[in-house]
Amino acid sequence: MINDAIYYILSCISSIICCKLIVHFLAKPFYNYAIRAVKQIDTLLDNHLKDSDKDRILLRNAILLLGQTLGIILGTILIILTSFSITMIYSYQVSGLWFLDSNSFVFWLSVSIGSLILLIPSRKKQTTDYSYWSELFHTIVMDNYYLGMFLFKKDKPKFTYKKEQENNKDFVIVTGLARAGTTALLNLLYDKNYFHSIHYANAPFLLAPNLWKRFYNPKKGIQKERAHGDKI
Repeated sequence: MINDAIYYILSCISSIICCKLIVHFLAKPFYNYAIRAVKQIDTLLDNHLKDSDKDRILLRNAILLLGQTLGIILGTILIILTSFSITMIYSYQVSGLWFLDSNSFVFWLSVSIGSLILLIPSRKKQTTDYSYWSELFHTIVMDNYYLGMFLFKKDKPKFTYKKEQENNKDFVIVTGLARAGTTALLNLLYDKNYFHSIHYANAPFLLAPNLWKRFYNPKKGIQKERAHGDKI
């Protein structure tokens, strides 16, 4: 055990460096890994694929997932060794041994304090209204059709209207090319209470809005203009 304040300070600094490098270098690989992992589930839920085709797709994705897993593991190990190299060098100079004092409570306390850097908001200007985790969550749910249909089937039986006439009402589909004014028309119809509609609060579970409302039901906040700059 190394009872040296400098050693623990270096451990804290190494932890900060490690967290920063992991976020910088492994954020994108983890993003792609998570999307591919959920794609496996979506493929399993696809009842339109032949078993032979499904097996081929699942095997191919499994091989790619294995490669991504090994890449993330090796990347994490490399980052940890690189980040804590200054601590190990100091340990060697003091004790003559290349090691980290993993049995010391103070060492892990120093590492934990350093990892708190992850809780500090980044000063990097955000170019979108969605955070990293929000983008990943939306992509996972909305880019997998059969996963969405699975959630729809789970949502529908629990919230089906008892009155049959509710299912016989006419509906209107607002559609058009980008920038054609569809959002403005949709808002106009919705605001006048002529129609009901899904909205941004229902995303990403657009096919299971009632189920999603159990977990996410935001209150009305201050409105702001969307990124298009079109007063909406």
